[in-house]
Amino acid sequence: MPEVLVVEDSKFFQKVLENEFRELEYNVTFVSSINEAKNILSGNKKFHLATVDIELPDGSGLDFCREVKSNPAFNYLQLLVITSSNDEDSREKAFKSGAIAFIKKDEVPHRLKSYIKNIHSIISNISYSNNLVILLEDNDFQRKYIKSTLEFAGLKVIDFSNNESLIEYLENNKPIVDLAIFNYFLDGQNCLKSILYLKETKLYEQVPIIMLTVSNDLSHKYELFMIGATDFILKPFDTGDFYLRIRNQLKTKYLIDMLDAKNKLLTISSITDDLTKLYNRRFFWETIEKEHKRHSRINSEYSIIMLDIDNFKKINDNFGHGTGDLVLTDVAFSLKNAVRNTDIVARYGGEEFIILLPDTKKDNAIVVANKILNSIREIPVNFRTEPITASIGLASSREENNYEKIISLADERLYKAKNNGRNRIEYD
Repeated sequence: MPEVLVVEDSKFFQKVLENEFRELEYNVTFVSSINEAKNILSGNKKFHLATVDIELPDGSGLDFCREVKSNPAFNYLQLLVITSSNDEDSREKAFKSGAIAFIKKDEVPHRLKSYIKNIHSIISNISYSNNLVILLEDNDFQRKYIKSTLEFAGLKVIDFSNNESLIEYLENNKPIVDLAIFNYFLDGQNCLKSILYLKETKLYEQVPIIMLTVSNDLSHKYELFMIGATDFILKPFDTGDFYLRIRNQLKTKYLIDMLDAKNKLLTISSITDDLTKLYNRRFFWETIEKEHKRHSRINSEYSIIMLDIDNFKKINDNFGHGTGDLVLTDVAFSLKNAVRNTDIVARYGGEEFIILLPDTKKDNAIVVANKILNSIREIPVNFRTEPITASIGLASSREENNYEKIISLADERLYKAKNNGRNRIEYD
């Protein structure tokens, strides 16, 4: 059961709070003074929640709240101010002291349970997948308070006090960020530099930004939205409203990420071969056209390798199409491992493959082709005694003046290799 510490000197009101928390299934510990509260907190018991009266026999409950929230050891502890005070100044001071709620004593019977239930309900729906929040706040107390409030909701938080440290961290570590919470007014500057960095960096351009500010000026709010803010919270804020806004922004980010992932899958699907997972013929033609334009502009040289698996029809006829598919995937894997990451390997059709080698002279391409031929021969075969072999035709951009002719030349040499006995390379 969760633990709650009640810091309240009225025995009568201790009983009222005990009844409320028992219904919420909390274990309740009572103290009547700040010193008693400090002694209890320094022990082994871990409290998830504490209620604090403003006026206590040995000092101010608000000073106690600030002391607790300034101590990183109590990041997990959330504070509720429950008091007889009814003025707006006390309410504002309570939130500035780190309390997540301000509840009048006469409101407790009809408000306390619903508030705690609502907070936990919101929190339970906040996290979508180990969400990371970056927090920019130059005030040490506010930064610790906001961080603890976010961590109470199960979020991972990395906090910063200035633009430079935030940007440096993102530049060096490139973490996946789900939400940014920025205080607009920083010591001697504002957070515009950090906002612009997020919006101009591909990895972070979709990250929602919640702005915290003490200004309620409409023109200021419009300015923040125009530069990229997605929400706006006036300080001091109500924690319930804060959690709701966080949940909404994380949900939006989640949906954007899912849509982006779906679009990437559709893109991959449109350019790859289903069986071998190599690029398909259409993508190869689009790529070779771009490469030829680049080659013409900078006078580089590229080479084309065309490859066909020898006697593939016999494999299908004698051992079945399932075995034929396994041979195709094994050859595709072998091709990918034999070339550079910058080379383009595609399934050209049936058992035929084509490879674009950018910035590769013909002599170097011959070396690559021999490597490919040997790697295919070494593919393990358990359905027959003969190894898998292939025939290769090779051509260079120095031999023809357009890419279609270069591909045709490589294709002619492929059939020449077939006619000359297979399991060989032709490049003249």
